[in-house]
Amino acid sequence: MEIITTITESDVYKEREPTPKESYGPLRKTSRVALFDEHSNVALHYYSTNGGYFMIGGGVEDGESIEDALIREVKEEVGCKIKNIKELGIIIEHGVGKEVKHTQENYCFIAEVDGEKGTPQFTEQEIAWGIQLVWFKMDDAIEKIKLLKDNFGKARTLILLEKAKEFLNK
Repeated sequence: MEIITTITESDVYKEREPTPKESYGPLRKTSRVALFDEHSNVALHYYSTNGGYFMIGGGVEDGESIEDALIREVKEEVGCKIKNIKELGIIIEHGVGKEVKHTQENYCFIAEVDGEKGTPQFTEQEIAWGIQLVWFKMDDAIEKIKLLKDNFGKARTLILLEKAKEFLNK
């Protein structure tokens, strides 16, 4: 899978001194998806505790493939199966994390809901964050993301949505 872009602390937090890479914690791999329903709406998670919108996806567990993690995350976070999975690329983030900084490789895909939308199975932590599953038209989603305060999630989500839009317009 090709690298779409690399995001650093300096790109996101202009006023912050970057953390030296040698003090980073372990590499974290994630699967992320621009997931579309039958009405061409894209799924996002809204975090009511901070007003942020983020892509569907999460960490790859030990012994799990990138695509298996994607399928599991969508099942957990959206409550559905997916089809027509296509690779978009990798977004690398250097300096992610509050207490321990790390490099994060986000393996990004585009996919469609397969069958009925179900009910997300949020963890206790996700419930505490006030996560809600929301669906938007692509342009509306991009505009909502642009209004957010700068952070890695905003940068990653905006890049992924724009890459998905470019892919769909080919």
